[in-house]
Amino acid sequence: MSKQWRIILESFSLIIIGVLVIAFCYIAYLMIYLSVEQLFYQDNVQQLPAHFIRIGSCLLLVSVYFWVLLTKLNDFIKAFLLSGPLTMIIVTVVLTYYNKLFIAVILVLIMILSIIWFSHKTKQVWYYYPIIVMSLIIGLLYAWPR
Repeated sequence: MSKQWRIILESFSLIIIGVLVIAFCYIAYLMIYLSVEQLFYQDNVQQLPAHFIRIGSCLLLVSVYFWVLLTKLNDFIKAFLLSGPLTMIIVTVVLTYYNKLFIAVILVLIMILSIIWFSHKTKQVWYYYPIIVMSLIIGLLYAWPR
């Protein structure tokens, strides 16, 4: 197989697995959300602190990902595992500043540019860049006001 076809195949599989990781993270968040709703806010679901659940699950995902970064896993695996936490951070920031979108856009841009700069500065493999773009697109599509 030529190098170009290998890169195309790796890119395609990276995106597909990244989307599956994002779906898994959203399902896990939904399970936490529905469990808290059933256990504590069954009578009045309007009082459910969704914001705190969203931030807490986002911080948990980011903590787990930093632990993954310290392991000796393949960069391919680390790259597609980045998609879940990064997308959840984008969604959390946009939904937190839903009424002040210019702040959300600035924070997301700072975060994305920092990750790209860090990846470039530490000479990371190219696997991270498509995941960053994909996470940005999916996170904004999910959280952006309609």
